[in-house]
Amino acid sequence: CCCPGLAVAANRFLIQTRFDRQNTACDDCILWVACLAPWIVCLCQCAGVDVPDEVENCVDCLQMSVTGCMLAQQKVEIDYVKTTGFSGPPPCVVGMLPPAQQQMISHAKPMGPVAAAGVAAGAMVGGAAGAAVMYGAHGGQSAVTPQPMVMGHMAPGAEPYAPAQTVMAAQPMGGFMGTVAPNGMPWWQYCQGRPVSIDPASGFLIGPWGECLAWAKVFEIQSPGWQQDPNYAKEGPCGQVIAAALASCPGHLKGPTGQAAERLELACEEAAFNAAPLPVIGQMAR
Repeated sequence: CCCPGLAVAANRFLIQTRFDRQNTACDDCILWVACLAPWIVCLCQCAGVDVPDEVENCVDCLQMSVTGCMLAQQKVEIDYVKTTGFSGPPPCVVGMLPPAQQQMISHAKPMGPVAAAGVAAGAMVGGAAGAAVMYGAHGGQSAVTPQPMVMGHMAPGAEPYAPAQTVMAAQPMGGFMGTVAPNGMPWWQYCQGRPVSIDPASGFLIGPWGECLAWAKVFEIQSPGWQQDPNYAKEGPCGQVIAAALASCPGHLKGPTGQAAERLELACEEAAFNAAPLPVIGQMAR
């Protein structure tokens, strides 16, 4: 029966897209072998070849082993999300969803470990049952759309963003990463632990880091006196965001991340000059 394999593959797809997990090269190799092996046996039988039972049994064992490994990986990821919390699927996935689902996600807010357990269960269950699990984990109340807040002003009780000691010396204490994001969280908290994402079509920095950079550009445009602010003495708001994004990504991604951030910053400046919505956030700067 093909149903168990399809169910396991569908769960894997949901977990990878919603929680932003990628296959390793080893994963790809194992999955290809598990996919091609039964097809080779089937083609040989169609061609009249008498495939020994031992070969078919080995192929079945291979598929069962791979299925078990996939289920173990899913269990580990769900336990991890339950422990660390869930802040939403990656923007590249959200952009492919139907408008109604995009609206639902835009109204959500990052969740702690308890609510994340419901989201993980919802990702596994899916459909109306999954929605019910997620709704119940959120306390039985619908999410409220956060009101936009002024960018560039320190959030009450916000701590300076300090991803690494190597950045602290180059980045002023506070700065734009300590200001308030549209959802009411300090930017450093909203971006903390989130992977740096680059849109393959536009080459722009996207996701929380792209949003942060675009809003930093809005602040620069709407607050022409920011150069006199001591919080931005060494680096401007956009420069601080780019430095924080580079500090949060692995060394081999710093080059592409810097280029993607520069492209987004230039595109935001051009959009503001043409009185058009800024990319990534879709907001007017003036």
